[in-house]
Amino acid sequence: MDPRPYVRFVYSALLCIYWTGWMSSPLPHVNGLSVSITSNTTTFIEDQSPALFVCNVSGLINPVYKWFIGSTRVNNGNVGTLVYAPKRRDVGVPIKCSVSGSEDKPMNATYGPLEIQYPPSSTRICAMQEGDCVDSPAPISPGDSLTVICTALDSNPESDVDLQVKDQRDGYKVLHDRNVTLERSDQTKYGWNTEASAEIQPECGPCVVVVVECRVVFLENISYRKEQLWIYVQQQTVLPTRESTESPVISWITPTISSCIALVVVFVVVFLWCIIAKRRGRRDEHRVTKRQAVDMRLSTDMISTPQRLDHPQSSSRPIGTLTRPDVRPALADSKLEFPRHRLTLQAELGGGQFGEVRKAVAHGILRDGVDTTVAVKTIKGRENFSTVADFMNELQIFQSLQSHPYVVSFLGCCTRVEPFYMIMEFVPNGTLEAFLKRKRKAWSMQPPETRRGKEAVSAVRLLTFAFQVANGMEYIASKHLIHRDLAARNVLLAEGLVCKLCDFGLARDVTESNDVYSMVSGGAVPVRWLALECLLNDMYTTKSDVWSFGVLLWELVTLGAMPFPDKSTDAVIDYLKSGNRLPKPIHCGKHLYRIMTSCWNDTPKLRPTFSSLQSQLDLILKNDLEVLDMRGFQAHLQVYRYLR
Repeated sequence: MDPRPYVRFVYSALLCIYWTGWMSSPLPHVNGLSVSITSNTTTFIEDQSPALFVCNVSGLINPVYKWFIGSTRVNNGNVGTLVYAPKRRDVGVPIKCSVSGSEDKPMNATYGPLEIQYPPSSTRICAMQEGDCVDSPAPISPGDSLTVICTALDSNPESDVDLQVKDQRDGYKVLHDRNVTLERSDQTKYGWNTEASAEIQPECGPCVVVVVECRVVFLENISYRKEQLWIYVQQQTVLPTRESTESPVISWITPTISSCIALVVVFVVVFLWCIIAKRRGRRDEHRVTKRQAVDMRLSTDMISTPQRLDHPQSSSRPIGTLTRPDVRPALADSKLEFPRHRLTLQAELGGGQFGEVRKAVAHGILRDGVDTTVAVKTIKGRENFSTVADFMNELQIFQSLQSHPYVVSFLGCCTRVEPFYMIMEFVPNGTLEAFLKRKRKAWSMQPPETRRGKEAVSAVRLLTFAFQVANGMEYIASKHLIHRDLAARNVLLAEGLVCKLCDFGLARDVTESNDVYSMVSGGAVPVRWLALECLLNDMYTTKSDVWSFGVLLWELVTLGAMPFPDKSTDAVIDYLKSGNRLPKPIHCGKHLYRIMTSCWNDTPKLRPTFSSLQSQLDLILKNDLEVLDMRGFQAHLQVYRYLR
């Protein structure tokens, strides 16, 4: 029997088995199989340059790659490289590359676990008061001490924390006597919490505000942060005292004699006044008798059925007019009355709460024979007596004010016949609101590449405006007056862009009412600028004006944006009641926004005074503190339309 067919059959079978095994092998290799991972760096820092991992494979044809960060698959496609941005959540986690053919078990390579460095997740500076660490400590007295704490949470490695004090007198001083503690972070097992604390004792002197600055440095300035805490020192005026050398008898006799002399003087004045009044009454008695009926009719019609007051040159005058000087005394002090014929009205400048404002020339109002350009305010509508009364109220407010650099000056009035005029200094540059809008519009019309990095209005200019308004309002508050309509539209700009408070149409004198005004009659009020207690209870104080100042400061920072543009007046009230406030503009620093929010405290007593606001703004301007970056201003994030 020939064996060759059997040999050929066995050979064919062996050859078939060989080829079948080779084709089904998922890992055909040449010179052995190896997988490894390499990286372009060994230092991994969060928020810095990303790392590049390469999966190196040898001895494998057409490998399939899979990348993992820990146990999480990374969907970056079938590529042998991985671009990785280090994150603190990945600390202690390995990078894994899995390589396989078609069906066989994959081969894995691991890099790690990763040692990731990351800056602090948050920093804070606060002061200990009444057992709590507060961001805005209450004012302290000279000589009082305060413990300041600065914390940098969850950084790897630990951050370096320094405390420095800055005042108007000595500049920055590093606090070397500080306590530094380290502890592991609760957020990650690898991070550190750093806390530095120091006790400071501001000295009494020219400094009203002391700034404590916390400087947090991570990995030699890879990350650098600053937090500031403002401490207000109450300035106390101590009057000199001396021991009294007077005897008890003399100390009792002296005030008794003074009281007796005062009573005698009052008696003599009253006696003389009665004699003069009696003689005048006899002389004018027959005149009163003839006009009594006419006066009674005019008084009744003026209150119950008010009519439109016609021009004084009109021959026919309706019942209820107040133009007759012999019927009603003048509204103003005779020293402030200015002859109407020496006043020449010119172009209209704008409108106020009660009427229009016109440019005019007053002959001899400041100096004999010299013409002075002035602004004249007059009643616009005379449908009812309340308009006249409100105009008179504003006139009385101005008469109680003296000259002040940041309040528009009152020069005189014409109130003996209608129309009534208030004569004010002429302020040539319009309102602060209009100035902000012009600057913003001019900046917005420039091409993006031209305005990039430029300021529509400098931060120093805006903060100077705020300082001047606070200075003017401090004076208004010292006169026991409440403005009730403080807004950018009611601030004028004089020569040199100096702010002048104006429009006291809604102002009230609260000298006789414990500095509180309760609104009992209806009327239009500026809801978007009013404090919560005004909207809910119709109660107004100087601290209500402080709230409005906070809104005005927000107007300055946003270059005249509209507060609460997406809300109706009712919705604004509900929004404020829920504890919400105007948002922080993106280019506004945290401290400047903190000043705004302090003005919007629910409790009026906890709001700052205008004196305190003035001191804070003055410190910012003198020390060039970085609280406002107008180069980062973005107009498209605000709405520039007022509901008037």
